[in-house]
Amino acid sequence: MGYYKFVWNSVVTQKIKRWMKIRFDNLLFSERPAVLPENKVTFFTMVWGKKHVDMLFNYCIPSLLQSNNAPRLSKLCKLHHLFYLYQTDLDYIQQNHKEKFAELSKLVDVEIIFLENLSVKYEFQKADHILLHAIEKCIERASYWFACAPDHIFGNGSITNMYLVAYPKPICIAAGQPRVSYEKFKAADFEARLSHSLIENRDLVAASFDYGHPSFLNCFEDQEMNTTGDGCAIRKLNNHTYQVIYNVPNLWLVFFTTADIEFFKKNSFNYFDKVWPRELFKEHRIKYLPSSDLFFAVELTFDHEKKPCLRSGRLYNDEYLTPVTNMANYVANAVINFWTVNRDI
Repeated sequence: MGYYKFVWNSVVTQKIKRWMKIRFDNLLFSERPAVLPENKVTFFTMVWGKKHVDMLFNYCIPSLLQSNNAPRLSKLCKLHHLFYLYQTDLDYIQQNHKEKFAELSKLVDVEIIFLENLSVKYEFQKADHILLHAIEKCIERASYWFACAPDHIFGNGSITNMYLVAYPKPICIAAGQPRVSYEKFKAADFEARLSHSLIENRDLVAASFDYGHPSFLNCFEDQEMNTTGDGCAIRKLNNHTYQVIYNVPNLWLVFFTTADIEFFKKNSFNYFDKVWPRELFKEHRIKYLPSSDLFFAVELTFDHEKKPCLRSGRLYNDEYLTPVTNMANYVANAVINFWTVNRDI
């Protein structure tokens, strides 16, 4: 028995085991695609219904139009904006948000895809069909894709910074984003702030804590009852800095390949942030941006939605505690994000 233990622990055996591990990693991971992006960014928006159209033009588009976002980025690359909506939505935009739409159109090449013209058999497949259509458009243009949903608000400079981090690599960039309360933002007249002043990243970080959605504000890991198992864990380091572990970060900027078309033909749009990043990680295509000074965005959420499910026994937990945790979540768990504000909170 001692002889076999000696052989198992011998230098030669250790080298063989290391070689086997490396070989396994080489088989698991593939090379990054050779196709390179052109100097282009395509903003992606799908929106329908007056409530979400108003949200888009009262919050998302004004944040996009801040001086160091689309205006600055337009001087660095060609910008395109894909809108997926109904004719009635466009009519509503032209009646109620004409000025903002015209301002956007001066900076970017706007393309409208009417949903009436997309053949979708079932309503629940609409988002899947739209995403595939947008992927094909971006591949055709060799353009980066950038998520620009009605409920997103970007800090000034965030979009340009993300582009500068990526270009000219064929990669995707993910970053965490907190949910904020739509009702609190509306009560604080944040719409007017966006119209009359620049919202820098540190201002937006502060706003996320001032007007956070309950699902976000219960993510502090030093609370006995918390929601850290859902993917986000926050620790306050001092009055200006927060440490955040974000196990399921949003994919914001993406460079698609033909393999992605095949993936989303078989999988739902809902796999975009939770399952697909595993494939990106295996292909060396994903990067995480952990600094709020470089990129910060929030997601407007109605208070009656995404209600937090507080659980005990998770003091100082920062793991994603679900049965569907995958490789990309474990990698994201190793990344420490730092979110910074200019004032005491």
